[in-house]
This record gives sequence, structure tokens and C-alpha cells, in this order.
Amino acid sequence: MRISISSLRSEEYDICEKHRRHKENCCGVETCDVTEYLTHKAKYRAARAENKKDAELNTACLKDIKVSADLQKVIRLPRIDEFKTCIFTHRLVAFNETISELGKNGKDTAVLWHEAISGRRNEDIASAFHAYNSQCGWITVWAKIKNWTLFTMMLFIVNCPRYEVKEMHLKAI
Repeated sequence: MRISISSLRSEEYDICEKHRRHKENCCGVETCDVTEYLTHKAKYRAARAENKKDAELNTACLKDIKVSADLQKVIRLPRIDEFKTCIFTHRLVAFNETISELGKNGKDTAVLWHEAISGRRNEDIASAFHAYNSQCGWITVWAKIKNWTLFTMMLFIVNCPRYEVKEMHLKAI
């Protein structure tokens, strides 16, 4: 399973979707303000180029890893869409924090848990990342991180002498 920067319809940025819909309905007579979209597009392209560069450099050192992290779509188990009798059956909510090393030969790790073990709180996602790897010297993480608990945990890992992590870089997609 590879995490990459792609344009899936269900995971489109709001600004891209807004621009796409505007473009479909625009008759071309009016002057449209697309500066916000163009700024976003420039940032996206710069991030994509830097991500590609990190992917090429990822094989240089085993103690310096560059990963992409993403909380995958939450699913309810059992997943039975066809049968009405199962609609009201209690389901177990499953979570999947996927962490993939950048590059063609990078390893993929899926940290799986369900609501009986833990939930979707900030601490749960932070502990999933911690379970992945906190013994590398340098870690670069590409993610859409808005989780301050995860930031705090990363600071702890860098500053705690029992971990080998010397530097951690966060890069937003």
C-alpha cells in the first residue's frame, strides 16, 4: 500500500473542488478571481517536488527515514451493505494509521486498532505513530497533521534521552 499525493475525488482539497465546480459553470464573460486557487496550486507543486526529492534521498541512510503518514478512512466492521437486517447490528469501528517510507523500496506499516482497544482521540493517533518507530536518528514526516498531542509526543521523543531521535522534520502536504 503506497501513500502518495494524488487527486482522489473523495479527498480533494476544498479549494480545488471549489475551483473545479466554478470552472464547469463559468461562462467566461466575467473576470474570475482565482488568486487563492493559484497560490494553493503553487504550494501544492512545491510540496510535491520536495516530497519527490525526499523520496529519492530516502535510501541514503537507515537511521534517517522519510515517511508519509495518514489516518485512513475509518471503517465499521462487519461491513455488509447489501442486507437491511444488518443495518441495525452493532458494529466495531476500526482505525488504520498508515505510515509509508517514501520511495519505491520503502516499507509500509499499518498500525491497526479498534474502538474496544482505543479510539480516535489525539492521544490514540499519537500512540499509533509512537508504536511505528521512535528509534531512528532523523525522521521526516509528510502528513496533514493538525494534532497538537502528536506534536507534543514528537517533542518528547526528540528531547528524551532514551530515544535515539536527534531531529524530526514535519512537512505538510
